[in-house]
Amino acid sequence: MGNALCVKADFERAIYNYKRTIDLDPYNGPAFYNLGNACYMINDFEKAIQAYNSALKLNPSSAECHFNLASAHNDKGDLNKAMHHYELSLKFDSNNPETFVNIATILET
Repeated sequence: MGNALCVKADFERAIYNYKRTIDLDPYNGPAFYNLGNACYMINDFEKAIQAYNSALKLNPSSAECHFNLASAHNDKGDLNKAMHHYELSLKFDSNNPETFVNIATILET
């Protein structure tokens, strides 16, 4: 349900649905990841970071989650944490060109 709501850009309702899913299954890594994505889309970077960290506790080798966590830190202005998670993202998926672009952008600042 949450994913369908995100497609419709109804992020507030999606967040509600992801939280309900997590209440029912606190080990549902994809629900935490998707919750992070929905929070990110409404620029609630702090809650996105919390959700991504929870997802990573359940799946620490998720390149996508490290990438999104890095992006949230980057948008929040915490470039050191952003760089750390971009590097971890590359560790698990060295073929994502967007990761290299984001790292280069940080290094240029």
